[in-house]
Amino acid sequence: MWALEKGMYLAAYLFLGLSAVLIWVLFNSAFGWKVYCCIVLGLVAGAAIGKVTEYFTSFDFGPVSSIKDRAYTGPATVVIQGLGVGMISTVAPTVILIGTILGCNALAGSYGVSIAAVGMLATLGITLATDAYGPVADNAGGLAEMAGLGPEVRAKTDSLDALGNTTAATGKGFAIGSAVLTSLSLLVAFKAQVGLGLD
Repeated sequence: MWALEKGMYLAAYLFLGLSAVLIWVLFNSAFGWKVYCCIVLGLVAGAAIGKVTEYFTSFDFGPVSSIKDRAYTGPATVVIQGLGVGMISTVAPTVILIGTILGCNALAGSYGVSIAAVGMLATLGITLATDAYGPVADNAGGLAEMAGLGPEVRAKTDSLDALGNTTAATGKGFAIGSAVLTSLSLLVAFKAQVGLGLD
C-alpha cells in the first residue's frame, strides 16, 4: 500500500504549499490563515479516514484477520464477526468528521467547513487513480484463472486483488467524508438563502 500512498502524500504536500501561497496573496490576514487551518484540517481528516479505512479493510491488520479466523467454526460466526467489525469501523470516521466540523466552525464558521471539504478533496485525483487499481487487479486474477495458469500466479493476483479492495474502500471513505462536509455547507447556505431562523 505504501507505493500507492506515496503519490497521495506528495499531492497533499504540493496542495498545502500552493494553498499557503494563495492564502498569503489573496488574504494575508488573520482570517486567511484561519481558512488555511481549515484546509489543513480537511486534508488531515481525509488522510485519517483513509488510514482508518485501510486498517479495517486490509488483510494486514487485525479486523480482517479476526473475520477470517471465525471461518473455523462455520459461516454464521463469519457473518456475525463481519457485521460487528463493520459496525465498529464507522465510529472512528464519525468522530474524525465531528472534530473537523467543530474545529472548522470555530475557526471560520460555515465557510471554514466548506473549505475543509475542499481540503479533503485536494487529493481526489490520485485517490481516484488508486481506486481504479482494484478492478484492474480483479480482472488480472480472472484472466489468470481462465488461462489455466498455475496456483502461484493465482496467489499473487489474489493478494493484488485484496489490495485493490482496500484502495476501493479508501476512495469511498474520501467520497463519503467530503460529502458530509459539503452537504452540511449546502444546508447552511440554504438556510441563509431562505432566511430560516432555527432558534
